[in-house]
Amino acid sequence: MFHSEADFQFALAWELRRRHPDVELRLEYPVPLKDVRGEVDIWLPEAGGAVAIELKYWTRRAELTANDEPFLLKERAFKNLYLYDFWKDVARTESLIAQGLAQGGYVIALTNDRFYESSGKGTAAYEAFRMYEGREVPSGTLAWTGNPSRNAIRGREEPHRLRGRYFTSWQPYPSDPADPGSNFRYLLLDVEAGIAEAKA
Repeated sequence: MFHSEADFQFALAWELRRRHPDVELRLEYPVPLKDVRGEVDIWLPEAGGAVAIELKYWTRRAELTANDEPFLLKERAFKNLYLYDFWKDVARTESLIAQGLAQGGYVIALTNDRFYESSGKGTAAYEAFRMYEGREVPSGTLAWTGNPSRNAIRGREEPHRLRGRYFTSWQPYPSDPADPGSNFRYLLLDVEAGIAEAKA
């Protein structure tokens, strides 16, 4: 259980170092991409080529206790924007690989909100960004549909252009089945494998 995305990031980094004490890693590592700049959540500068890990932690409201520690999880609004941001991380990780800055990368979403697994009715402006169970996302462009409000998507107007081909498969995350608020699941995409899949 995590209080925030930063908490999740730190815990994963700690676990990576615990299991692989010789591995170097950096948090919020700035990357000099030619087209898109920003920081990578976890950067592993391995000798054979760096690996980038991007994390998303989306919650719905819940009051939980784990190992006697209370967790007050917030309800996250603007879920359509989180979907957009997930695929932005995928596209950016593809760019890291294409420009030789990384040899591979992973994008991980962890959530207790079933919204992200929902296929919906197929009419939402964010339809292209959905990540429902079993979806195939081919290489190509992911863009808003219809006429979403400019204010509603400010800063996120640009479409994503994917090189890879991805299949979304949500997996159970250890939780307390008696408390639906703790029913977390995760989605992990291997970006290098997705690029290879598109070329196959």
